[in-house]
Amino acid sequence: MWDGDDPVATITLTAYVDVDGLWKPDRDPEALWYPEDDPADALYAAKMMIPLQHSGANLGGEMLNWAGGRAYEAGLTWLRLDAWTTNTRLHAYYRGQGFRHVRTVETRVSGACFERPAQPYTGGRLKTESA
Repeated sequence: MWDGDDPVATITLTAYVDVDGLWKPDRDPEALWYPEDDPADALYAAKMMIPLQHSGANLGGEMLNWAGGRAYEAGLTWLRLDAWTTNTRLHAYYRGQGFRHVRTVETRVSGACFERPAQPYTGGRLKTESA
């Protein structure tokens, strides 16, 4: 998201790939998503950042809604993310945004796994541009 030439917020979305070891094809005790989670049926949100001067405007919620819309448009069931294992305030934030806590992999720094159903994006603040 931009304010003129200045970035206001950013989020990274990835599909089913073994990025940063998020998913592994076996029952590795440090894997975040297991085969029975059907990792290919989700879009994964990461690296969401909003500068403090723009906090409180629900940009995070808007970006998550937009990401969920991207997952929905791709025909995927879930929007998923992981959070720092010990950041309980962030866990509460994601629950407040409609995410369900799936599991916490205690051996991972960012091992708290959350998901919510993909749904159409009905907001108007964020747009997707073709490259």
